[in-house]
Amino acid sequence: AGGSALRLSVAGLASIGGTIDFNGAAGSVVTNCGWTSSGGGGAGGSVWIDCGELAGAGVVRANGGAGAVSTYTAGSGSGGRIAVYASITDYWAGSLQAYSGTAGGLGGIGTVYFMNKFFGHGRLTIDNNAVVTPRPALIIGPTDACEELQLVRNGMLTISTNSSLTVRSSTSGDITGTVDVGTGTLRMLAQKLQGFTVNVPSTGNLVVGDVFSMNTTVYLSGNISGGSSLFSVSGSRGLLDLRSGSRSAGFPVGYYSFCNFVVSNSSVVNLWSTASGTGFGCAFLSNNFTVARNSTINGRGKGFAAASGPGAGVTGSPDASGGSHAGRGGSNTAGAQSSTYASPIAGSLGSGGGSANGGAGGGAITVNASQVFNVDGIITVDGLPGAAAGAGGGAGGSIVVYAGTVLGSGLLSARGGAGGGTPSAGGGSGGYVTLYSVNPPAGPSTDVTGPTGRPSVQASPGIVTTATLLGAPEPSACVIYIPQPTTGTSGTSRTTGSTGSSGSTGSTGSSGSTGSTGSTSTGTTRSTGSTGSSRSTGSSGSTGSSGSTGTMYPPTTSGTTRTTSTGTTSTGTTSTGTTSTG
Repeated sequence: AGGSALRLSVAGLASIGGTIDFNGAAGSVVTNCGWTSSGGGGAGGSVWIDCGELAGAGVVRANGGAGAVSTYTAGSGSGGRIAVYASITDYWAGSLQAYSGTAGGLGGIGTVYFMNKFFGHGRLTIDNNAVVTPRPALIIGPTDACEELQLVRNGMLTISTNSSLTVRSSTSGDITGTVDVGTGTLRMLAQKLQGFTVNVPSTGNLVVGDVFSMNTTVYLSGNISGGSSLFSVSGSRGLLDLRSGSRSAGFPVGYYSFCNFVVSNSSVVNLWSTASGTGFGCAFLSNNFTVARNSTINGRGKGFAAASGPGAGVTGSPDASGGSHAGRGGSNTAGAQSSTYASPIAGSLGSGGGSANGGAGGGAITVNASQVFNVDGIITVDGLPGAAAGAGGGAGGSIVVYAGTVLGSGLLSARGGAGGGTPSAGGGSGGYVTLYSVNPPAGPSTDVTGPTGRPSVQASPGIVTTATLLGAPEPSACVIYIPQPTTGTSGTSRTTGSTGSSGSTGSTGSSGSTGSTGSTSTGTTRSTGSTGSSRSTGSSGSTGSSGSTGTMYPPTTSGTTRTTSTGTTSTGTTSTGTTSTG
C-alpha cells in the first residue's frame, strides 16, 4: 500500500524528536499452489507541515516501499512529497526524506520543499540517498518556482511537458545530480548555476537571467535565451556542450546571441557542426567576446567525419591521404590527394582523413564582436589524427572573426591532424583563420600548419587572412541577425588586378565617366563606382571579368563596401573623387 497523507498546522512551536512515518509499504512474496508472485512496493505518501517554529532532530519521511524479490523481481515504490513552512528554523537538525524504494526495480525520487517564511526563501531538494535510479522526480506544475534548487546524492529531476520551474536565487549540490529539462522550461534567474548537471534536449528551453554565470556542465540541444548583459562560463567545472539543434531562441540553429560572452577560469565550450555542403559550425553574436587564459573553445574534430567532406582523404592500400581544406592533405603511397575548397570567409568545416579510421576534420566558429574580441586562452578547430596505421589525418576547420578590435596573447588554431602509422599516412591540411577588424589585430597568435607525414608529399598549411573593416561590424550585436551561408560554391574575396598603364598627364578634362556597377545578388553588396569630378591621370585600366559570387556574412553596414567574386579586377590609376556606396 502507499503511504497516507498528513497536513499539520501549528501556530507556535512544532518540535519533532521522533519519527513521522508516511512510507509506502514493502511488497510481499506470495506462494499459491506452487506459484510464487512478488508484490510491488507502495509509493511514499505526503506530509505538509506549517508552523511558526520548527525544532528537534527527528525524522519526517515519505519513502517508497521496496519491491518484493523472489523468482520474479517487483518494482519499488516512488518517493513521496514533503513540504515544510516555518518562520524560525534555527533549532531544527532533523531529516526530511522522500527516497525511492531500494529493492527490486527502483522507483522514482520524491521531493522535499523547505520554506523559511521569515526570509521568504524556499529550497527544493532532490535527494535519493546515493541510490542510482533511472526514474527522476517530476515537476508537473505549469509555473512551479523556488528560491534555491538543490540536488544531492544522485538526485534527478525532470520537467514534464508544458511545465516550468523557476529558480530565483541560487543552486547547490554535490555534482552527482542531474536536471533534465525534457519538453518543459527551466528559468534560471539565479546569477550562478552550479552543483549539478543540466540537460536541455531539443524539445527543452533554458531561460537565464540578464547576468548569468555557470560553473557546471550544461548539455544544450534545445533553445537558450537571456544573458542580455553577461553570459559567462567560468570555473574548473564549467562546460557548455553545444549540441546539434541548439541555438539562441529566435535565431537559426547554430547561432548564439549574448551581449557579452566570457569563457574563463579553466572552463570549456564545445562546438558542434552541420555536415552538409561545405559544412557549417557555430556563430556567436556579441558586443564583447572573451576567452581568458587557461580556458578553451573546442571545435577539435567537430567537422566532417572520416572519409567524408568535399576534400575527403583518398582511401587506398596500404594507406590513405589526409583530408583537404584550405590546403591539400598529404598524399598516400600512390600519390593521391584531394582538392581544396571554400574560402577564408565561408566558415566551412575541415574534411575527414581517408579510410574508415581517418581522423575527423576540424569544426568551425564565426564570431561577430562589435567591440572587442579578446583571446588569451585557446580556440581550436584542429583536425584529428588518423586513428589507426594507414589512416589519414583530418583537415583543420575555420575560425572567422569580425570585430572592432582584436586582442590577446592566446592561440587560434586550425591545424591538420597527423596521419596514422609509422611511416604515417597523409596528414590533414591546415584550415582557415580570418580576422577582420576595424583596428589592426594585436594578437592572438595563429597556427594553420599541416603535420609532417609521408615524405613524398606533405600536407599543406592553411590560410591566415587579416583585413581592415571600414566600420564596426554592427553597432549592437545583441539584436543583429547574420543569414546562414547557403550550400554551394562560395566565392573568394576579390583580389586587386594589375595596374593599368599610366598615360601622359593631360590638361584639365571634363568629368570622368562613372565606374561600372558590379553584379548584384542576394546577400552581396554592389561594388562602388567612382565619380570622376577631378582631372583624370592617364587612361583607366581595363576591368577584369566577374566571377561567381559567394555569400556575404555578416552583412556590411553603411559605409562599408565589400565585393565577393572569383574574378580579378585590374585597377587603373584614378583621380580622387567622391564615392557613392551601392
